[in-house]
Formats: sequence, C-alpha cells, structure tokens
Amino acid sequence: MVPVLPALVALLLAARTAEALPPGIGIGFCIEDSRGKDDEYYAKTGFVQVSGYNEEAACVENGHSWCPLLNVTDTWTPVDGAPMTIYYWYSACCTNFVGSRLKPDPATGLPTCKDAWRPSECAYHDWAEKLSNDLLGLDDDGRALYDVSITPGIPESWITEPYWCLCEPEDPRCIRVSDDGAMCLVCENDDQCGPNPVRMGFQLFKVLDIDMRTSKLSLSVWFKQEWYDRRLAFDKQCYGGIHTISAQAKSGSLPESRIWSPDIELLNSEKPLWGGFSARLATVHGCWDGKPTRGGCGFVQWSAPGVLEALCKWKGLAAFPYDILSCELELAGWASDGIAQDILPRVQDGGIAWVDDPTKKVSGGVTAGSSYQDYSINSISLRRIVTQFDCCLWQPWPGLIYEFSFTRSGRWYESKLVLPMI
Repeated sequence: MVPVLPALVALLLAARTAEALPPGIGIGFCIEDSRGKDDEYYAKTGFVQVSGYNEEAACVENGHSWCPLLNVTDTWTPVDGAPMTIYYWYSACCTNFVGSRLKPDPATGLPTCKDAWRPSECAYHDWAEKLSNDLLGLDDDGRALYDVSITPGIPESWITEPYWCLCEPEDPRCIRVSDDGAMCLVCENDDQCGPNPVRMGFQLFKVLDIDMRTSKLSLSVWFKQEWYDRRLAFDKQCYGGIHTISAQAKSGSLPESRIWSPDIELLNSEKPLWGGFSARLATVHGCWDGKPTRGGCGFVQWSAPGVLEALCKWKGLAAFPYDILSCELELAGWASDGIAQDILPRVQDGGIAWVDDPTKKVSGGVTAGSSYQDYSINSISLRRIVTQFDCCLWQPWPGLIYEFSFTRSGRWYESKLVLPMI
C-alpha cells in the first residue's frame, strides 16, 4: 500500500478506465475496529488506520469486515505533537451509515452511484440523487432516515466543558433582575449557551415602509443562517467528488422542509416571521478535505429573501423634522432554548450588512439601497442578550437585538414647513 499521490486524479482515471493500477495499489482492505473506532483520534470519524490483515479471509476470520474499495492511503497528524498516522482514504465509505449504503464497483474498486453502473457512467445529478436518498430517503423497512422535527446535536462525550451563558444578578452585564433580586432575567453577553450554534444575520435590501401612526417598520432583507447537522455528514470521495447538495428548508413548516431548520422568531413582529419567507433550498456541505478531521461535515447554509414587519417603540421623535429615529428588532428562539440552538451573529459580517454601510464594502444586488422617501439608514447596531422566562427558569434563551437608526430627509420639510415660518 502506498500513500495517496499528488496525482490522485490520474490514479482514479486509471481505475475508471480499467487500466493497470500503480504498484502497491489494489482493491480491498480490512476495516479493523481496533484501528479506528476505539482510537482516541479516529473514534467516530468513520476512518480507520492501516490494518495488518492484507487478505479478505484473514480479515474476516479475525472478526473484522472487508472493504471492497481501493486501498489508497494518506497520512494524518491529528494534533500538533501527535505522531503521524496512515489511514485508508476510502475507509469512511465502508463504515458508519454511509457504509451501509455503499455501492462498490468491483471492476474499479471505486464507489458507484447505481448497481451495475461504472463510476464513469455517473453524472453529477446521479451522485446528488444517491446522496440525497442516502441522507434523506427511506431505510429498507420504509421508514424515514431523517426526522425534520428533531434538533441536531452532538454526543455528550464530545462536550469537554459545561456551557454557561446566564449571569449572576451582580454581574455588570445583567440588565434586568427578578423582583427578589435572586436571578438575572436578562443578560447582555456573547458566551456560548450550548453545543449547537446557529449563526444568523440579515443583509438589508430595501426599506419598504416606516409608519409612525401604526408603529410599523417594513424591511426587505436576505435572511441568512448557518448551522451544523452531523446527520447530513458525508465524504466527497464516497460520492464521486461532489462537495454539496441542496435540500429544501423552512422554519415553522415541517411539510415544506426536508431538513431541520432553526426555530427563530421576530418577537416584536406584526405577523409571524416565517409568513414573509418562503421555503428555499439550503446548501449542505460535506467533508471537503477527505481527512479524518471531518471539519466540514454537515455544515448547512440557508439564505432566503423576504419581508420583516416589526412593531417599533420609536425613539427620537422630539426633534421633528430633524429627528433621528431608532427601532429595535428582537430575534430569538420561540420553542427551542439556547441548549438546543445557540443563536449567535454570523462571523463573516457580524450579523448585519447593507450596501450603504459607510464602514465596510458589502456585496449585494445592484438595485439594493437603504434609502426611503423620507428616511435613510444612519446606522445599524447589534447586540446579543440571554433571557430567562418564568416558564423555564435556569434555561438560557439567547437572542439578537438589532437597532436601526434612520435619518429623516429634511429638505422637503424645510421648504414646506420651516422656511414659510421664518
């Protein structure tokens, strides 16, 4: 067996065309449990280290399973200072759930998309269909493999430190305490609440309406969310090299979703948040590096255009017509607390972006803009709070507070109201 070559593509092409394989490369290797599942670094990755059993008979006789794929290997250093190890590049295709759905091509030693098909016959859509069925289809008994109503999570054994984002009453970050002073009900902090972060943000497209009489603010936005769901994990080498698939998602509507999506609501909304956002395709990323780190497994990105309609408690009206108005929008989980979904701002843009932002350049549609007849956006700020409710004491409910500041266009008022009075 030889390490994976820089020219691995050439090796795979040779396998696809039934040409002779390079010396040391053959079809089949032993999945030795003790060389992966019980190892400190390889546990739960699906990858296994090189086995001492080179023949199928010896492998099976000793209680292990045989993988009918190419025995290409690669090297991996799990952490700084750890010894470099050698592992089977295709071992993840024969283990865990993916292994139970494997369709090997005996002629090439490669995974294939359909029974009796050569890998060279599989187009992108064939691989995407197989991957979608493997992750979201039915098992052999006709039961759904994936339940959209269940929040994704990680094993407790993976959690090395307890999460705590609640504040004590004397903490300077506490902004509201209980009547008896024993609990902090609202705390402003960025501490992690649980093992399942959901990062979200808005890209503002247009200000649609500002109505002082009804306290209504309407914004056209692109709502963006990111999270991890390890039930959607896959390795590209097991599916013809594809990196992503798409799956429909919409919070608050299980019939319109194929995957779980975060439970987030605009708390000061005129109508439910998800009434203004239709179901859209989310992008599910696999493990793009093919390493046992599995750093990108089950990473989901979801973005949808829609309308936010908030009921504002306006501030700044006293200086009409030179007022600078502000309105806060509060977004938080509705039925899921911070242990189930830890709401945080997106790293890329800090949770907010608009094309007229004077502090940074933002990409967006050429028709986007923050101006409205009477108002333009002066600034948008964001802070994170963690709340305790009387229904669920000691449960953290993180949320994001967006504060929009608008400057009124005073020229019309100057000509029609101010100047005639001088």
